[in-house]
Parts: sequence; C-alpha cells; structure tokens
Amino acid sequence: MANHQWYITSRGWTWAYEGGQAQRVPTLTNHAKGLGQTRTACGLDCSPWTKFWHLPYRPGVVGQSCPECDAKVSADGTRTALHHS
Repeated sequence: MANHQWYITSRGWTWAYEGGQAQRVPTLTNHAKGLGQTRTACGLDCSPWTKFWHLPYRPGVVGQSCPECDAKVSADGTRTALHHS
C-alpha cells in the first residue's frame, strides 16, 4: 500500500465535545485504514467498523493503536491523512 493516506477505523466509538461541537472518537483499539480499502493495514476486515475520516492515523498518537498497524504504517513510510475543514 505505498503512497497511502491512513485514517483511523475502530470497532467502537463515543461522542466527544471540542469547541462546542460533537465529534465521534474511537473507544477501542485504533487501526489504520486506507481510503477505498476494506481491510486494515494489519489485514483485518474493517468494512462494518466506524471510519474516522477526520482523524489521521499516526502510529501510537491517538488513543490505543494496533501494534501491527503501527509497524506497517511506519515501515510503509507514507504520510498520514490530513483533515481539511
């Protein structure tokens, strides 16, 4: 998956309020998912999972991240997704 932009996907989520606005945020292990992909970087089927397009996947940064996704994203050497308002 070279030259990929990675986003967070997770099996669980909750609401968080920042600046008076509600946003969905992951509550379980964060996995890396590329746009148009149905599997995480570690190979799990994430089609029924919640996608957090507003949260770029950065190894070890947001919550609890999957060690296998961290390793693949880091080894891939690609940029993370950027959120554009």
